[in-house]
Amino acid sequence: MKNGKYTAKNTSQALILAGGNSSRMSYPKAWLKYNDNISFLEHIVNTLEQVKINNIVVVLNKNSFNGFEKKINALSNKCLIIKNNKPELGRLHSIKLAYPYFSKTNLLINNIDNPSVSVSTIRELIKYNINDESYLVPSYNNKNGHPIILSYKILQKVQDSENSLTLRDILHEENKVIINVEDENILHNINTKTDYEKLYM
Repeated sequence: MKNGKYTAKNTSQALILAGGNSSRMSYPKAWLKYNDNISFLEHIVNTLEQVKINNIVVVLNKNSFNGFEKKINALSNKCLIIKNNKPELGRLHSIKLAYPYFSKTNLLINNIDNPSVSVSTIRELIKYNINDESYLVPSYNNKNGHPIILSYKILQKVQDSENSLTLRDILHEENKVIINVEDENILHNINTKTDYEKLYM
């Protein structure tokens, strides 16, 4: 499916996934410098605030707390931060940790390794109403990227799923709504030091 339907009921809640080990980066991705003033996590939170998303939950790796207390305290005024003590269980576990804090509406999910999506792109994505069996994915030049938006029904399926599954396994069975955008940043995926240096140094 390639068409969504505009609605006044915009997505108003978001999950930022930063629960991984960042083993290839050897440094917590949440605190990588986005620019001289702020980190990846701070930038994503600020972007979501600009589009009036008022319920923001961050799942943060347990190793991302020590030494970053000042930043965490500052962000706590803008979002709820949850500690992931079992990063080896993957994204599905992080989503389950955050599930109790969301209402029964669409949920935007932004990975920490994709910090550069523009305000205008997110504003465009959250205008769409997706049905209960669908999730939304942005696309640039026929390549799909992030962030994605899940219907609440799919979010419930994630919550009820077996831990042996992955988010990709679950979404494979659901209807994908593709929205074309003019924002190459949706394709950025910062996993290694080389990835980071190409875009931010």
